[in-house]
Order: sequence, then C-alpha cells, then structure tokens
Amino acid sequence: MAYPKVVRLILRNLIVNSDPGTWLILVGMPTMFLVFFSYGYGSMLSSLGLSYVNYAKFLAPGMLAYETLIAGTASGSMLWFDRRWGSLAQILAMPFTRTDYLLGLILSSVVFAIMGNAILLVISYLLIPGLDFTTIGVIIMILTLIIGSLLFGSLMLILASYIKSQNAYNSIQILIIFFINFASTVFYPAISLPRPLLYLFYVNPLTYIANVMRDGFLNKVKIIDLYEMIFLASLSLLLIYIARKSYMRSEIKFE
Repeated sequence: MAYPKVVRLILRNLIVNSDPGTWLILVGMPTMFLVFFSYGYGSMLSSLGLSYVNYAKFLAPGMLAYETLIAGTASGSMLWFDRRWGSLAQILAMPFTRTDYLLGLILSSVVFAIMGNAILLVISYLLIPGLDFTTIGVIIMILTLIIGSLLFGSLMLILASYIKSQNAYNSIQILIIFFINFASTVFYPAISLPRPLLYLFYVNPLTYIANVMRDGFLNKVKIIDLYEMIFLASLSLLLIYIARKSYMRSEIKFE
C-alpha cells in the first residue's frame, strides 16, 4: 500500500526518533516532574494540613501543556540533524518536495504530543484520585495540545533554520525550554507576582496553553478559553508562515 508522501515522512520521523533517549525526554521528564513535585510539595502541604491532591490536579494539566513544548523541540532537532548529516538532501533527491518535508516535521510534533499526552493522562488518572473527564474537556485538551505542538514545533524550526553550530543550537534550545517552562503557569499560578514577572508570564504562550489545558482537565471550561485558543491558533499560523519562509531560504548541501 502506497501511503501519501507526508504520511511516509511522518512514519520516518517516528521511527528515527523511537530511541529510549527521545522517549525519556518526551515522557520521562514530565512524568518525573508530576510524581516528584506532586509528592514533594504534597509533603510540604501536608504539614499545613492540606492534601497533595489539589496541587497534583493543578500540576498534571501543566505537564500536559509542557509536553507540547517538548514535542515541538523534535521538529527543530530533526531539521537541524537532517541538514547537518545530509539526510535532508537525500530525502529531497527522492520524490519529496521541501513543503512535504516541512509538513512531515510539523505534523510529527503533533503526533509526538498526542502520544506523550495519552501516556501522561493514564499516569495522572492512576496517580490522582477523583479525576472525572468530560467529553468537552477532552476535546478542549486535544485541540490545545495540537495547537501548542504546532506553535512550538514552528518556533523550533525557525531556530533550526538559522543556527549553524550544533553547540549553539543545543544551548539556545535548552535555554528557551527552561525559560518558557518556568516563566509560565505550568508549575504555579500567576498570582501575587511582581509586576515585571507577571508581564513575563502573560507574554509566554505556554501560560495560555497551560490555562486552557487546566480548565479542560478540571472540567471548568470558560468562554475566555475560547478566546485564548483563537489567540494561540493565530500565533501558530503566524509562526508556521515564518518557519516556512525561514526553512525555504535555508541552505541545503547536496554532497
């Protein structure tokens, strides 16, 4: 059976990135955050007469949002290494266009995000008592993770299109991940923050992804979530456009 070209590229990307190290970063890191932070902060909350469950319910959807950022890094890494080691030139020598390759990368991020979120949802359900998902909540979470992975996948593609040094690419990517992750509402709410930090939180798209994901997870979907999803979708389309322009202008060596 002959699959469409983009599907074949997605399957290729999944196979290439099916090593244990990739899955450790994709699923293992968010899971460790969820388990250790839930119980770690839970022990502190217990000393105040509170339950760890409340914080775990806050943190779990934050980890689902964080998963979109981690899945997005896969696109940038694949582009950088394919270009560095000549794999991109080999792919384009076959009946694939640059647009096919770009779509394969971006959609691979979505697939990684869906797979990672599915595993994290099962872990959350086993870890946190009293969870009860609704149809509308699950739909909101799925749409949010798709939009988030497209957004961060495009952002990392822009980064990979311009940076030539492997050390520089890895360093900048790690810095961006840590900055976006911790300057957001993934781990803590944006209340009682100094005003400069508050501004920083609310120019960070991961804050909105985490907020919408949390409302879907906790069955507290509000009209503002729709507005935030429209904003995130618009930003994703803009970044996809910039990523395509940057990628089309990038140099490919045929050796």
